[in-house]
Amino acid sequence: IQLPGQSSVIFDGQNHIITDLAYTASGSTDTGLFYCFNGEIKNLGLVDVNFSSYWGVCGAFAGTVKNATVTNCFATGTTSGGAVGGFFGTVYDGTVTITDSYSQVNVKDVNNHFAGGLVGRLGGNGTRGGLIAKNCYVSGNIIALGTAAGIASLNQNKALECTAENVVIWSKVINGSSVQLSFNQP
Repeated sequence: IQLPGQSSVIFDGQNHIITDLAYTASGSTDTGLFYCFNGEIKNLGLVDVNFSSYWGVCGAFAGTVKNATVTNCFATGTTSGGAVGGFFGTVYDGTVTITDSYSQVNVKDVNNHFAGGLVGRLGGNGTRGGLIAKNCYVSGNIIALGTAAGIASLNQNKALECTAENVVIWSKVINGSSVQLSFNQP
């Protein structure tokens, strides 16, 4: 779903579950339920997603996210891309708060960039990004040719506030050229 401009949206899934979403992007297209998101996502489950974008950013809920709040959501499946995460590929120019949610997404960086259990990369292309995670867990495998982290990879001093409170990382595999259990900066 591509939203118009910089619109801030409230997306209430009303405790519904969406299954088997899949999209393979060519080039550097951002992929996820939303192309780019700014606003609030709540009460939504995504089951068995399969999103990939070789050069783009990729996450179950959105490729790129600006300022957002995610509450009572979950995702399962697979995401792969350049900057790739269980929920979001990149937090770009803002802060995301994720509360009472979980990711069971297998995350794979395919071109030597960033992978994270919730967010692939915080900040990018001259912008800063932050993440606040509370009461969450991550249990998918996280594999990167570049930087891998259980929660989120930080992009070269471009991270804003990064906090994790009551977050469990249960991943069987976290593998990359640089690996950190929670937040990782290359």
